[in-house]
Amino acid sequence: DGRISYAEFISMMKTGTDWRMASRHYSRERFKSLSINLMKDGSLKVDDDFKG
Repeated sequence: DGRISYAEFISMMKTGTDWRMASRHYSRERFKSLSINLMKDGSLKVDDDFKG
């Protein structure tokens, strides 16, 4: 009948959130390394007070 059990539903939700967290973490890391590379080659100018 196409229905899933509660346990299956829970595990699907869990893997869904795990995947979302992982992809968010991955894109944050990518953005960080990209902006560092841009700062190094001078494409991205950053104010001194922004660097912290």
